[in-house]
Amino acid sequence: MATIRTAAMNRPSLFAFRWWEDEQFIPRHQHRKGQLILALHGALTCEVENAMWMVPPQYAVWVPGQMPHSNRATPGAQISFLFIEPDAAAMPAHCCTLKISPLVRELILTLAGRHGEAFCPSDYSTAGTGAVR
Repeated sequence: MATIRTAAMNRPSLFAFRWWEDEQFIPRHQHRKGQLILALHGALTCEVENAMWMVPPQYAVWVPGQMPHSNRATPGAQISFLFIEPDAAAMPAHCCTLKISPLVRELILTLAGRHGEAFCPSDYSTAGTGAVR
């Protein structure tokens, strides 16, 4: 499992990389920042009110800020999370699945510290019970 360390909250975006040996469920929660969740290996489902997004490897789901959601990752999943300030990028106001190009994938992985160390906001619970402000 990746080590999580605190990143500065005044940055426009924050990154985290997670690997789970077992199936993982992150209960319903929300963030002030938007969240791009990239499936690198395994698969992820993201449930929002009245919808469920299935995210296979090399795709991502965009969850706008303040949108309650829950996530479930398959056993052995490798997932990267990118938290984006609401005004930092022109992203949709609704959930959507995005195909991630190899270049964007590598940029996210490099920034997320995929080699055993990840950046994560200090107020984000890795158990999924907290929120990014």
